[in-house]
Amino acid sequence: MPGGSFYDNVNPWTYLWLYYSFIQEEEDKVKFARSMSIFQGSFSNFEMAKSLVKAENPTAEMEDEEFEALSENILTENKKKEEGLRKRQRKILSKKRENERL
Repeated sequence: MPGGSFYDNVNPWTYLWLYYSFIQEEEDKVKFARSMSIFQGSFSNFEMAKSLVKAENPTAEMEDEEFEALSENILTENKKKEEGLRKRQRKILSKKRENERL
């Protein structure tokens, strides 16, 4: 962080905020420089740029059968959760009705 007489009389909390802001700006500059380098490099070596981007943002790959099985599992789990919520709602409603009768 740049120095100077301004920082000598600053509240410690303000100094800490300024420090973290400075660090965030430096990280943003590094990310921008990396992205720009990959962009410029993609003109001469597209495959290398593609592999760098993919390494940074990996994607999950699976066969159709695996995807269908996973989707089916998610749907059954959601149905189970819904049924559990309905049972709880019924219990709550029945308790409210009993309290209203009293």
